[in-house]
Amino acid sequence: MDGLTALIGLPGFVAALTAAILAWTSINILVGWAGLRPPDPPPFSWLQGALSMGALYLAALILTTQRQEDKLASPREQLILELAILNDEKTSKIIGLWEEARQSGPRRPRRRPRPRDIDAVRPSFCPARYQ
Repeated sequence: MDGLTALIGLPGFVAALTAAILAWTSINILVGWAGLRPPDPPPFSWLQGALSMGALYLAALILTTQRQEDKLASPREQLILELAILNDEKTSKIIGLWEEARQSGPRRPRRRPRPRDIDAVRPSFCPARYQ
């Protein structure tokens, strides 16, 4: 079913259908001008019936394809929702563990700000090449 829908959706199908309609009408008009009895004289009632039946089948094909996609969409949406909830729970757990570790961990003194004049605080045992 999906293959047929994909085939009908191609631009080449529209071009082939247009060529077939033009050929049908051209042949019937030329046969009429030649003085013979055309199989489907204007206003082309057989062509109109064929196109109406084709439109009916096309509508049924589109509705069938949409119904199949809708059946697949509901479980897919449910799965996406479950994955989002699971992801949210795991993220909350990680944040909670991180907060717990931060609060129960050893208290570290804050870093002292770096002095503006680094040479003034350099120890005397520092090698000469760094001075």
